[in-house]
Amino acid sequence: MKVLLPRDRRDDPLARALRDAGHQPVTATLVRTVPAEPAVLDQALASWPDHRWVAVTSATTAEVLAERAAARGATLGELAGRASVAAVGPSTARALAAAGVEAALVPPRSSAADLVAAWPPPGEDRHVLWPRSARASATLAAGLRERGWDVTEIPVYDTVTTPPDLETRALLASDGLGAVVLTSGSTARALAEQSPLHEAIRVVALGPVTAADARRAGLTVHAVADEQTPDGVVAVLDSLARTENP
Repeated sequence: MKVLLPRDRRDDPLARALRDAGHQPVTATLVRTVPAEPAVLDQALASWPDHRWVAVTSATTAEVLAERAAARGATLGELAGRASVAAVGPSTARALAAAGVEAALVPPRSSAADLVAAWPPPGEDRHVLWPRSARASATLAAGLRERGWDVTEIPVYDTVTTPPDLETRALLASDGLGAVVLTSGSTARALAEQSPLHEAIRVVALGPVTAADARRAGLTVHAVADEQTPDGVVAVLDSLARTENP
């Protein structure tokens, strides 16, 4: 099955898993990450060690801060100090690990609500740093504050929609594409801004939060990968293929 991944990452583990399973991944950039000003990123890096916990709710956050740390001649792991780090899901935990930071807390399901539910009760040090997307919902901060934590929020990046090239537009309008995998709310919203998808294309969302964002954007979601890993996405696509081609 030909599968569109609306992101373009070097050595993407999802693209690799799809190829290994016999699918044909095609990448396209529908959103672009815009890091915050260097002074803001430096503030996030400088304050990281001063907090009891740091909440990281996207792989992009880890990548943006790791790039800024590298620009300063260090790794994110070297600058992180002893603060415990919570990752919203396995892909975020992998991005942190690549930057030299081990996640001490990863909830069983990748959502802000599940992260709040898994969060330990506060002790003497109640300070949490949340470096986040400028478009992140308030779920995490509100939930932690209700539980007694003092949350400092620093928007470290934003996302902007990038119009697809002519080849990608033609693919989205044809029956030559079997599925689109949405990995975030921003990619879902960007896809929804394009012309209507061909009716043969199946939309697969990575987790219930992305699925909800896609539906709010007006997309029909045909399947949800509750196991938010490359293998989980492959399993859902294989199931769709078996259903439609018994």
